[in-house]
Amino acid sequence: YFSYPTPTTRGPSTDVVVFTEFPEGWFAHYDAEGYDEIDPIGEWVVQTRLPFAWDAVTAGLELSRRQKRLLADIRDAAMFDGITVPIHGPFGQVNGVTFARGRAGDEPGVAPETLHVARVLAVQFH
Repeated sequence: YFSYPTPTTRGPSTDVVVFTEFPEGWFAHYDAEGYDEIDPIGEWVVQTRLPFAWDAVTAGLELSRRQKRLLADIRDAAMFDGITVPIHGPFGQVNGVTFARGRAGDEPGVAPETLHVARVLAVQFH
């Protein structure tokens, strides 16, 4: 779960309210590499209100070398794919829930019904 306190807060993870089960050390690495500045998933969160699969966002983009390294680092941290559910609040507040798969799946991609289930779970948690 994450919450950007203001619409412009997309900085280091210390500026963002986070409850997480991500691998230990992930956010320290993310911050050290300055990934908040180039994260296409983080950018998409503030632009959409619909749940999305990470690969659906990144597949259609022309990624920079740093962005490709970010995606490789995500996989190296045993987060093989994921779904993020943005939850927009008043005054531009952006919250959300991310579900990451901790092992490589047999089939790539996310079924549409999984996005709906993720949204229900995320909104209920929020």
